[in-house]
Amino acid sequence: MSNYSELLNFAILLAKEAGKIQMSYFGNISSLETKSTNIDLLTNADTESEQYIINKIKEKFPTHSILSEEQNELKKNSPYTWIIDPLDGTTNFVHKLPIFSCSIGLQ
Repeated sequence: MSNYSELLNFAILLAKEAGKIQMSYFGNISSLETKSTNIDLLTNADTESEQYIINKIKEKFPTHSILSEEQNELKKNSPYTWIIDPLDGTTNFVHKLPIFSCSIGLQ
């Protein structure tokens, strides 16, 4: 695939749409889990936005691999790997501090 603009625009769209999911939870966290430590947090905003991103990548680029923070790697025999941190800054998000992002990269 040589159209890098298409890939970039797709990643931007995914981040914006995932952000809408996250903002529906901002200031309204009803469940909270911890992962490796008490400060390594996981919310519905993390998991739902991540699942949205993964589903959209699978639809548009079914042969691409995906490496995501909350799920196992979806490895395919592809030169393309999407790297996702759906809610980068979950601790800030949980504490209602509006300093967080949706991180999506393509290797």
